[in-house]
Amino acid sequence: MGDESFHSSSPAQQYQAIKSPALRSYLPGEGFDYAAMVYKAKSKKKPEAKLQSQLTLFKDGKEYFKGKTEEVGQPGMEKLGGIPIAKSLFFHNEMDPGFYVLQLTVTDRENRKKSDAAVQTLDFTIRRKKEAELSPDQMSQ
Repeated sequence: MGDESFHSSSPAQQYQAIKSPALRSYLPGEGFDYAAMVYKAKSKKKPEAKLQSQLTLFKDGKEYFKGKTEEVGQPGMEKLGGIPIAKSLFFHNEMDPGFYVLQLTVTDRENRKKSDAAVQTLDFTIRRKKEAELSPDQMSQ
């Protein structure tokens, strides 16, 4: 390959390379889908645990947004070996640029012990809209 560096052949391909979900870098007004799997969710009193999930966003280490608590559906999920949770997150057009962490917390509402909460996190960045107009070479300068 030598000293050649990879460059997309069109601006659309360059933008797609910057927008890749693997990079976890988004613009205000965009969003992404996320999923998690809850394993070994059991209740001592009932055949199914009464699970609920809550999304919290942190920006630069401080709580930025806390979503409402939502019930996690379970009917027929025992065959999967776990309970899937799949959601979408969309950013408003005025979202501030910066480093964010999405935290998904799942708890059993029948069991009030905090230690029984399952937590999954995902970090991502919100870029300024002007950055979308730059080529990858300009962004690294």
